[in-house]
Amino acid sequence: MIGVRVLWLVGTALLIGVAPVPASPGDARPRPGAVQPCADYGQGFVFVPSTGTCVRLGGRLRADTVARGKAGRSDATALGAEGRLDLDARTPTEYGPLRAVVSVRGRQGGR
Repeated sequence: MIGVRVLWLVGTALLIGVAPVPASPGDARPRPGAVQPCADYGQGFVFVPSTGTCVRLGGRLRADTVARGKAGRSDATALGAEGRLDLDARTPTEYGPLRAVVSVRGRQGGR
């Protein structure tokens, strides 16, 4: 049950933390602490200030319920959840981009 709670918290944090904030029309300069896109590596990457690194955070969360039953037998119900959290970081070097990828997966219950 703890795994389901952890996956739920991670999924909620991703939805809240990655939600875009619209800029006001008159604000042409970046605000301190504002997310700056990193177009060098593609869509979804953001620049980490004072490091020269661009990162992309992604993942997915899935929950399911399975209910089975047969005549004359007790019904069976199974709950399950699984999630994945991906981090892709890229830093330019004199030999080309240095890339680090971390992928964490978890599963609780289910079939």
